[in-house]
Amino acid sequence: MKSILLASVASVAFAGVAAAEVTFSGSATLGYNSTNATSSGATTDNNLGFYGDLGLSVNFTQELDNGLTVSASADVADLNADLFDVSYELSLTSDNAGLYVGDTALAADKMWSAPDGMDEGFDGDAVGGNPVLRGEVTMAGVTAGVSYSIDGGDLVGLQVAANGSFGSVDVGMAYQDANGDSGESVFGVSAGMTFGAADVSLAYAKNNTTTDSSTAIGVSYPAGPVTLGAYYAMNTGGNAYGLSADYANGPFAVSVGYDVDTAAVATWALDGSYDVGNGIAATFGTNNESDFYVGGTYDLGGGASLLVSYATDANGSQDDEIGANDYQAGTTVEVSFAF
Repeated sequence: MKSILLASVASVAFAGVAAAEVTFSGSATLGYNSTNATSSGATTDNNLGFYGDLGLSVNFTQELDNGLTVSASADVADLNADLFDVSYELSLTSDNAGLYVGDTALAADKMWSAPDGMDEGFDGDAVGGNPVLRGEVTMAGVTAGVSYSIDGGDLVGLQVAANGSFGSVDVGMAYQDANGDSGESVFGVSAGMTFGAADVSLAYAKNNTTTDSSTAIGVSYPAGPVTLGAYYAMNTGGNAYGLSADYANGPFAVSVGYDVDTAAVATWALDGSYDVGNGIAATFGTNNESDFYVGGTYDLGGGASLLVSYATDANGSQDDEIGANDYQAGTTVEVSFAF
């Protein structure tokens, strides 16, 4: 009788799996890099010599009869490093609600939006790198979310966030308790609005643990092919501000930014790209720390591409993430394939 019952349950289970939509995706990379040290001799964490990487993802989706959709995804991050290095996300969603568990975002980290330059903000990592449990619901144009880190059998590190639109104004709020990854309780509110062609954002965040706070304003204004940006943040530890200009016209694009942090240290960076055509694109950039990069990609078709780049990181401040495209220090030749 037990065998018959188990067989019946298995038949039902596999019937459900057969009806689900199953998709596979992945990527493979093979490359060569000439150095793992900067010109100052500091060692970075990039690859040295020949290297390779293979990733595989599988996704399951099933629409239920009651309007709910159940989904599951699993990513094998690096078959060369660890066959069992797997990340996953399970979800149960409807048109206006969702429940997520696994390698998914915390509520405030997902929904909070603020100008640059603010010292106070919300945790983006779960406690101890553990899975996350997050719920979301949308009602009357307002989306609200709550999340916890799953630490053993306990739910710790509460985050609550909400945002919505009221006429031409977007408003948001977020809160985290002191049991999260940083051990700090933070509360914040934000607003965004449009004046003519200009987009303006405002935010305030208070760290209840340290009593520090941040207030910031950000402005973005398009003028033909150029988009101008600026922000100013008043922090307990010092003010910060920045200016930016982004130009895009046809195949050519360039961005320049100037920032002053709370310690009154000024930095600037320039990044550019040019679409040569026929699947070839070039990138280049530099900054105030004498870092420099130049690179090119060639679309080989069928999801494959070739990258050739050269980058220098004078003081090791960027490790193997130099410039807008996160190039490795030294000369890199890399072939990648996505499916």
